[in-house]
Amino acid sequence: MRRKQDAECFNGEELEKKILRSFCTCTQADYECDVGYEKTDGSNSCSKIADYDTKLGSVLKEDKEAQCETFGFHTVT
Repeated sequence: MRRKQDAECFNGEELEKKILRSFCTCTQADYECDVGYEKTDGSNSCSKIADYDTKLGSVLKEDKEAQCETFGFHTVT
């Protein structure tokens, strides 16, 4: 842990800070839909957005080209 440079406090080197952790199980609410999909009717299932590829096709193509130039590959979701 670091202190701010201009802090006027002293906690000594022997100070041990207690860390409390608790783990919980994931639920459907912890997940989201992939790009181009949306949750349907307030449920936890995802469905493809109509005309998503047609509306954003050129943008997606530019993203793929940029990723290929930068990384040598592009991501497919």
